[in-house]
Amino acid sequence: MKKLFFISRPAASFRRTVAVLLTGAALLLAACEHTVDPDSPNSSVPGQDQDQDPGQDHKPEQKPGDEGKPSTGSVTWFVSEPENPDEVPSGEPAGKAETLNEGLRQIRAAHKEGAFAENKRALLVIDGVITPDGEGSISNKSLVSITGAGEYPPLVIRGGEAGGMLDGQNQVRVLYVESNKVTIAEGLTLTRGNTATMNEMYGGAVYLEKANLTMTGGTISDSTAEYGSAVAVIEDGEGKHSAFKMTGGTIKGGSGSAVFIDSACLFILAGSGLITENGLDGSTKEGGGVQIAEHGIFTMAGGTIKGNRAAISGGGVQVDTNGGFFMKNGTITENTAPDNGGSAVHTARNNAIFVLEGGSIKNNHGFPEIARND
Repeated sequence: MKKLFFISRPAASFRRTVAVLLTGAALLLAACEHTVDPDSPNSSVPGQDQDQDPGQDHKPEQKPGDEGKPSTGSVTWFVSEPENPDEVPSGEPAGKAETLNEGLRQIRAAHKEGAFAENKRALLVIDGVITPDGEGSISNKSLVSITGAGEYPPLVIRGGEAGGMLDGQNQVRVLYVESNKVTIAEGLTLTRGNTATMNEMYGGAVYLEKANLTMTGGTISDSTAEYGSAVAVIEDGEGKHSAFKMTGGTIKGGSGSAVFIDSACLFILAGSGLITENGLDGSTKEGGGVQIAEHGIFTMAGGTIKGNRAAISGGGVQVDTNGGFFMKNGTITENTAPDNGGSAVHTARNNAIFVLEGGSIKNNHGFPEIARND
């Protein structure tokens, strides 16, 4: 039986909010696909190298204890078929590079020559560890920056046979994506991204702006940001949206809400995706697993949100004003928030909506498991 949790408001206002959110959930992903069409030149800045931001390029300052190991990684890339974009093709790679940024430059040049026609994708395979020191200059306060509509084909990044790691070493964000489509796949770990050291609040490991991210495998871990320690799904200043779909892999160990969904942006959790053990240091105020901002949309069709913690409300999921959470399947369990803070799900006042159609909510710590502000 479908259950609807919301703050009582005038009927007309409530119906309008539900209509807007349901329509958005159905159409937003398609709209995002159009926004980040890699063949569209509309988002390019004439005369500017889209891989670089001259105003922000710098060597990040290292903090004691965070230096870690220098880069020991390498990058190979392939032209992959759309039917099996995550699988490493047989034969020699199309290119090799000592840094990920150099590999991206090679792919951009090949894309301009038509190497990825007929919906082919670029598959990057990371072996070993990529760090800020190894990558050299930093753009958009991130270890890796993928920007510029039309500059790249759809990108798939995975680890090699022994795994691959992108390590921000608590100095910088790990991955910044604008106007492009990226997939994180099996064997890849993104770790120790930190925007607090860069005086920013969003996207410790991954920041999306008018971009699409799919996660089919791999791990995002131990990153820090007030909003979206793992992934921040952001609307830009012109109202262009982003989307994140997680069907596999694990997000864990973050400080701050693990996934943050900005206004009119979309997050879909499905398959075997796992969001776990975020906010355990007490740093997360709201939404230990997922925080949905005003008019943001979260659809849970599967996956698990487990063992996350929030100091104020929404141990598993926090739904802010006019946000929408539609749970159709999956499990929310063993999350923690104070009593009356919604250990599993908390909805704020003013038309925050939670629609429960299926799935399991159980064994969360803090009564009641589903709570709202009256």
